[in-house]
Amino acid sequence: MQILPLPHRYDRYRLIALILDHQHQRISPHLSQIHLEEITKIDQSTISRILSPNFLGEKGKRNLKLNRGHLLALTRLGLQLDHYRASLILWLSEGEEFVPWRLKELESAKLPLPDLQEQRLINAFRDDPYRAHSECVELVQEMCIRSTELGSWYAVETELLHGRLPIHHLALYEKLTEMEATAGQRMLVSKYPSMLIATDLGKSSGGVKESPQSIQSQLKIMLTERQRLFQQNLAKYGERAIHSVPSLKRFVSAKFNHHLSLEERKDRIQGLITLLDGYPRFQVGLLIDVEPEVEIAIKSTSEAVIRGTARELSNHPETASCGPSFLHWTSQRAILNFYVDFERLWIKLNLEGLTNKKMVLIELGKLLRS
Repeated sequence: MQILPLPHRYDRYRLIALILDHQHQRISPHLSQIHLEEITKIDQSTISRILSPNFLGEKGKRNLKLNRGHLLALTRLGLQLDHYRASLILWLSEGEEFVPWRLKELESAKLPLPDLQEQRLINAFRDDPYRAHSECVELVQEMCIRSTELGSWYAVETELLHGRLPIHHLALYEKLTEMEATAGQRMLVSKYPSMLIATDLGKSSGGVKESPQSIQSQLKIMLTERQRLFQQNLAKYGERAIHSVPSLKRFVSAKFNHHLSLEERKDRIQGLITLLDGYPRFQVGLLIDVEPEVEIAIKSTSEAVIRGTARELSNHPETASCGPSFLHWTSQRAILNFYVDFERLWIKLNLEGLTNKKMVLIELGKLLRS
């Protein structure tokens, strides 16, 4: 059975709330929840909870199911979604347990049965969850992004981290530890494997090595806690990491100028293999011929961080590098744009067979033997 891109209800439930809340604003920002209660016969407090990403996410975190009747009435009657789009919301709710709305449920809501062609397309979600996931991503694009784009520029709050002194390493590690503690799946596009999969964090971190003894212990404590949180969330929510094969080949080359030894770099590749073997919800996609221009980590639909080019100075001191080392966002609009970009790349790699675990393990094994 295929592992769902978002195997945990927490991540899928947040998407449900975001899509429905944007649809609410889209059809009429003046349509109150009291009015929705009158239309759907669902209590206003229940509607409020369904439209809240944080509340619905907490419900998903506890692995609690959503009421199918409430979803049917709210999506079809209240928020005026057609049957197909409403069924995508139901699929996000139920995942591998998805069952289309039954005749009795539709009759109870006084809704007609869809035609046979539409029924076949919706029934196919059970056999082809990746197609359902792909269409949900397009629904996020349509409802949450395209409908709110008034121009090519929009203002969002951004946090910047400049500098590479020990105090900057402390600030970075604190932020990344906080991010690791946040619930939900981490989605990563990176040239090289994360230091979190290393067997010796102290050796693996350039920030630790470059800092004085008085700060090294603080950094190691934060790294250890971050790795613990990473492994805990990995088992529960999963992770999807996209890496570039050309980058990985350079990473394990004896000629590569890097603060890690060749043995430590190969340990990172072995770490990817170990995680793929040990954590069913850990997935890796490979870019075969290209390297990412920007490295990014997204945590569910709640926050994202981008690594600036300044981080390469430790590996390439001669590099001309300006600007911040890291940029961090919690703006919903920015996060959803990053999320959709990631998902479209992941879907493309999946269609090309480049997320297939067996294929990925073969390619990583070749790197270790190179």
